[in-house]
Amino acid sequence: MNWFFFFFLVPLWLSGWIVFALRRRSIHHTALEFGLIWIIFLFGSLLKEAVNSVYLLTPSSSFYELISLTFFWAAIFYAIERAYYSGKLLLSSKIKTIKAEADARRYQLNPHMLFNSLNTISSLIYTDPQKADMVLHKLAELLRYSLDVSSNKFVTLSVEIDVVKKYLEIEQARFEDKLDVSFAIEQDCLNLLLPPLILQSLVENAIKHNSFSNGLLIDVRVYNKGHRVSIEVADNGVGFGAKLNSEQNFKGTGLKNIESQIKLLHRAVIKFSNYSDVLGHGAHVMISFDI
Repeated sequence: MNWFFFFFLVPLWLSGWIVFALRRRSIHHTALEFGLIWIIFLFGSLLKEAVNSVYLLTPSSSFYELISLTFFWAAIFYAIERAYYSGKLLLSSKIKTIKAEADARRYQLNPHMLFNSLNTISSLIYTDPQKADMVLHKLAELLRYSLDVSSNKFVTLSVEIDVVKKYLEIEQARFEDKLDVSFAIEQDCLNLLLPPLILQSLVENAIKHNSFSNGLLIDVRVYNKGHRVSIEVADNGVGFGAKLNSEQNFKGTGLKNIESQIKLLHRAVIKFSNYSDVLGHGAHVMISFDI
């Protein structure tokens, strides 16, 4: 028991505490850290030998044996600690990089939305000033939302749906009855956390890449099956075409932005197809992730 206490438990916790205390003060020196750990292990070993010789009357190990033994165990402990610390730094850096990329790509969505909205206002300002005023107010709400969530990694699905509906009011002022969007959202999914503007980006992508000569139907679905949530956005437009099954890249800025943002979700997967069960032929995007 004294071997475990003096040679392992006390040196282990004491050396760990000292090393982390130095790092909190931005003191990072490999030789200094290892040297302190070795000295503490050696001190613990000397205490163990002293206890053994006084109370157990056992012969003491030679000083050179103690140096070799403590060096060996200090090296093992420091190697394990460095591997843990390096892994922790790498994970933290990766998370920060993903968040920075997601934030940067999120802000890329706003100029395109702003440009289209201003075009809509410009076309309505003389023919229907009241509708132009409504569009302007909805645009202001969207831009305010974009600023409000600039420091948030996640927002609830219910908030995202409200934003999508405001965006659709702007687009429906432009396309009127040629644009029809339906929602099928499970109630227990409304409090799910998502990166901001993901749902809006999917709907905007469907509107942006389709013709309205025959009208456009968009179906938005969110459901939970076995602790895995699926978000589906489908339309009855032209779809992704043959590019989906070829090496040619069919993803524009919007879809690439979404792929970057979903890295913040647990085990997230995004799938693209040219068919949905609800609307048949057309673009279909499904994002699924664990909760």
